[in-house]
Amino acid sequence: MEVKNILVLDDNKNDLLMAKFVIKRLGYNPILLENPNYILETLKAYPISLIILDYEMPGMTGLDVLKKIKKSPSYAKIPVVMLTGNSTDTTVKSTVITGAKDYIVKPIDPTIFETKIAKIMKDDIESQKNNWVEFEVQKNKNTEIRIYNFTTIVSIGEMSLTFNTNQDYPVGFTFFSDSKLFDELEIKNPALKVESSVKTDNGYLVQCLMLGLSETELKKIRLYQKLLHIQKAS
Repeated sequence: MEVKNILVLDDNKNDLLMAKFVIKRLGYNPILLENPNYILETLKAYPISLIILDYEMPGMTGLDVLKKIKKSPSYAKIPVVMLTGNSTDTTVKSTVITGAKDYIVKPIDPTIFETKIAKIMKDDIESQKNNWVEFEVQKNKNTEIRIYNFTTIVSIGEMSLTFNTNQDYPVGFTFFSDSKLFDELEIKNPALKVESSVKTDNGYLVQCLMLGLSETELKKIRLYQKLLHIQKAS
């Protein structure tokens, strides 16, 4: 069986080294690149299954590279994960709207990096379902839509959030949440991507992947989970 290639573009040698070790441990072949000017040449030279892209690079930003990839019919469908030390709302929205499948906040936590890469590489079955949603978002990339509906959060993990709602959500749909729970955790409008939406007697049970949480934000979620466990035990 042919080993799949994962392309990593980053001008930071330490991040490249970490990515190389994790990708090899997962059983894939890392293709490492430091200069964004050679992105298209590299994509022509190797069959790439996933692109991991640094946002902040000299000469050309990761967003510029992402736009170049998405404009090329030959490479537009390759999933892209953005690495960014700038997790402001503007950066996150521009990254997701332009077509990134996920983003990872720097400094990179190797466990988060490995978990996300492993999941995306096993996500081939759902890729066809997501194509329509990604096309619609890209077509309307200058339009911001706000959706208000009643939801009840069922569970929260380090990577996922599950909630009950009266509205069906399409698989692959990405949105930004302003739930009171995140206000309490001091996590500002995290990006959520719908993994599944199941019809129930009371509406829909929706499970989402939480995108791009920093280690600081993950610590807040872990603490919240511990408090919930203590409350249930008492």
